[in-house]
Amino acid sequence: IELVPEIRDKGLIESNRCLQPEYFQQFGNIFFELFTNGKTLPGEASSGKDHCLDSAEESNDESSRDNSNDGDYKHSRALEGARKHGDMSETCKAFKRLEITEVEYTLRQKLLPTPICILVTDLIQATRGTSNDAFETLGDLSLELKQMMESPDVYLTEESVGEHKLQFRDDLLCGRMDELARLMQAAAVARVESRAFFSSVVLVRGEPGAGKSHLVQNMKHPLTKNGWLYINCNFDRFSQSQALVTISSAFEDFFRSLVELKTSIENRDHAEDGDEFLFTMLASIEDNLEVPGIVVLSQFIPSLRSLYPNIFQRVVVEELSESDCEQDDWDNANILDSSKSSSIDCIDDDCDDDDAFIDANIFQNRLQYLFQKLLRAISNPESPLFFFLDDLQWADCSSLRLLSSLVMGQDTDDNPMCVCFVGSYRSSEANINQSLVECIQSFEDSNAVLLTSISLDGLAKEGTCAMISSALKLPARLVRNLADVVHMKTLGNPLFVRTLLASMVDDQSLSYSFMTRRWMWDSKAIKLAPLPENIAIILTQKLRRMPREVQEALSIAACFGLVVDKECLKILSESSEFGGLLPHLDYAAQSGIVADHGSNYVFTHDLVQKAAYDLIPEESLDKTH
Repeated sequence: IELVPEIRDKGLIESNRCLQPEYFQQFGNIFFELFTNGKTLPGEASSGKDHCLDSAEESNDESSRDNSNDGDYKHSRALEGARKHGDMSETCKAFKRLEITEVEYTLRQKLLPTPICILVTDLIQATRGTSNDAFETLGDLSLELKQMMESPDVYLTEESVGEHKLQFRDDLLCGRMDELARLMQAAAVARVESRAFFSSVVLVRGEPGAGKSHLVQNMKHPLTKNGWLYINCNFDRFSQSQALVTISSAFEDFFRSLVELKTSIENRDHAEDGDEFLFTMLASIEDNLEVPGIVVLSQFIPSLRSLYPNIFQRVVVEELSESDCEQDDWDNANILDSSKSSSIDCIDDDCDDDDAFIDANIFQNRLQYLFQKLLRAISNPESPLFFFLDDLQWADCSSLRLLSSLVMGQDTDDNPMCVCFVGSYRSSEANINQSLVECIQSFEDSNAVLLTSISLDGLAKEGTCAMISSALKLPARLVRNLADVVHMKTLGNPLFVRTLLASMVDDQSLSYSFMTRRWMWDSKAIKLAPLPENIAIILTQKLRRMPREVQEALSIAACFGLVVDKECLKILSESSEFGGLLPHLDYAAQSGIVADHGSNYVFTHDLVQKAAYDLIPEESLDKTH
């Protein structure tokens, strides 16, 4: 701004003050010289009357231009080849064939990214822009520069021809900064208030696709960088029929990572930073749980056996040689009796068998006590634990009782746990699960729980615009008109925005132009296009466009839930009936239906998993399962 004294002298520094086009032209002149290392602006361009390189462009006859994708691709391939080989003469010829303005031609000669070329050209030709994409305030210009500076990998990285894809960044959180700040505050409280025996609990509610999981998962990176431990527990539609399996699997994933770390340490001939942390935690677990407790929990967390091989070798020896072991010493271990271990399912209040009811209650109480001890052993103010339980509306009642006991058990021991509990659930489905309603009510009524409630609605227009801007790798100014239409149709639901844009790419109402090296669209056509009643219809339509073999593979994978273990699929693939599962799922992963996480396939959303599951004819459900 100091380079433009007219603005400073007239007091027009405010970022929200509308400026005349000539001021933006002055900015454009400065940026042009900056990015071209002092090159003089082409003659008429300085007055905003930039002309085109080729006289043929003076004609408005669109049919005289080669606007086909084939023509785009051919010219862009020539440009790409010239740029890669550093042949500036060929690059110049390729630019001329692209029929661009002289200013943009000069900028592209410097191999500048497309957003930079567009920025400078639009500033110089400030009167050319429409009401939707013209610069109006200093804030518009500041935002565009800020986007490029903060996300150079998005806005300042050119893709090779043929590599363009609609890309939504998992690490980008649009329009949810206030909610993220509240989550961070709750985590900070958990670290401090644990000494006062308070439990910090955050409940995030919203409609399907509102971004509940995405919001919370964006906490993982900043927290783990600051010493936090992280456990992620995902319930799905099949969880209610499998008591405690989901929570046990979450703990197993956490302790499996410790096994890998322990194996790595044992295979090294030197110590590294972080080794002491592992052995301190293992010692704390052994001190808090003792041998019987570790043996019991190993039935739910098998990796404990690998972390404590000496304990389990000793247990086997003692079971073989001391059959008359005193009952009192192994009282906790005896709850593994098969008749009791089968009773972890929910207990009906009208249970006829009083003895079984009492035994099951004793078993659950002991198990809850051991998990409390486990959390105290692995968490402390130096390494607190962030425990995320996703889609609680599908949690089984045993898991909800365990969660409640962990939260409420904070004040029952001199050694407090340092845990931030975060749960998410669908606001429209919470009342279906009565156990969840009771669990939430107990948190609200407790004086020992510091409860933070976050409700997620659709994104504001600015959030939708930022999301589309990142996906298309174009500044927010250039996608405002598209964002307005998409926001109107989706009400800002993030999943709906993603799905609608992908659908637009499929029907080519949104397409990448090789000519201009950017995404192009027709907002009027998109606005008039009919929209299915709900997102499930769009997802189902997308799945039905895939090859039949891929649809069948996705349906089979959906029977396992949101996360599918590849080893299970490999076993299935050995049979003639289910051969070719993995290649077909790899194809689905390339299409963005599932994500390949190494040992697992993960559906990108539970609505996607449901859409795949619903492809199974009702009469074939039993046979397929």
